[in-house]
Amino acid sequence: MDISHPTPRPARQSGSAKHPFLIILAIALTAGLGFWLSQQHFSGDASDSHDPGSLQTVRLFPSPLPLQAFELKGPNGSLITPEQFKGRWAMIFFGFTHCPDICPTTLARLAEAARLWDKELDASQRPAVLFVSVDPERDSPKRTTEYATYFDKAFLGGTNDDTVLQPMARSMGMVFAKEPLDTGIEGDYEVQHSASIVLIDPQGRRAGLIRPPLDPAAIAADMVALTQSTTSK
Repeated sequence: MDISHPTPRPARQSGSAKHPFLIILAIALTAGLGFWLSQQHFSGDASDSHDPGSLQTVRLFPSPLPLQAFELKGPNGSLITPEQFKGRWAMIFFGFTHCPDICPTTLARLAEAARLWDKELDASQRPAVLFVSVDPERDSPKRTTEYATYFDKAFLGGTNDDTVLQPMARSMGMVFAKEPLDTGIEGDYEVQHSASIVLIDPQGRRAGLIRPPLDPAAIAADMVALTQSTTSK
């Protein structure tokens, strides 16, 4: 697999999907509704949250939310589950390796942030970054992992069937949908998906979101602050 240049490429024109804007709008509205319903159902508990005023780009929920169990396929038959992240902060980003812009940009900026937080945190404290491919038809577990580790060798990559990925994404307030493309290649498509990053706390709960635009220095500073705040308790 050639992933030597996973840099943003020009967005392609949509094909048989006649209303790509409406697809994107529906994705955004669905994600926003899921987030609002979660916040309404789980009221804030100030005693279990960090000081939001000290954070630059991370947006914490009023109270951590339960994380639904999931199982992703990694390379060589390995599995990725939430238990692997217990004891440290983790970030989960949904995308796909054929993504023309959002995915490579997001992973590149997270890699910049990782280089900064690596200078401040011990190896056991460093946040985990998980890239989840929502394009299992084209992205094998091996390809997904190779793509993620191109940006940073410590990044994780995993995928699974849609029957696993759709519930997983929805449970985190994220959505994705396939969009056909008119490129002259039969069956060609891309995937519209949420651009936010899901933040998981050391107790294995959904703690917040990081939304674009992404500032690597701000992300690194926030993750160092959250990590140090957690370990000092």
